[in-house]
Order: sequence, then C-alpha cells, then structure tokens
Amino acid sequence: MGASRVSAWVSRTFPGHENAFWGGVCGLVSALVFFAIGFWRTVLIGVLVLVGVAVGQLLDGDPRLIDALRRLFSRNQ
Repeated sequence: MGASRVSAWVSRTFPGHENAFWGGVCGLVSALVFFAIGFWRTVLIGVLVLVGVAVGQLLDGDPRLIDALRRLFSRNQ
C-alpha cells in the first residue's frame, strides 16, 4: 500500500480530521515506544529527531525550528 493510497484512505475515512488521525497515530507510536524502551530512551529519540529536523531545515535554507527556539529563549521578549 503506497503512501498516496494511505493518505487517500485517511481523507475518505476521516474527512476534515486528517491531522487529528495522524496525531493519534503519533501518540500511539510514542506510547508503544515508551512502554517498550522506557521514558529516558524515548525522550532521547525525540530530542535526536528534533536535532535531525533542525539540521535538515538548516541545510535546506529554512531553519524554522532554530528560529522558533531562538525566539523562545530570547531575552528580548
């Protein structure tokens, strides 16, 4: 089953609620990983994924995650 077929199925089955569906899937996967390997290892995986996304955005020339972190931790708020 290809990604486009899965996306089409989600759109047909949950019209207008596709993001809620994918959020639920992410929550389920996170819970399974948490129970399988533990809290701190799950946190480490999450942090490493965010670092990977940030580096990828930086290399793409669109560092939105890094900019958001800079705004969050900026003293000039």
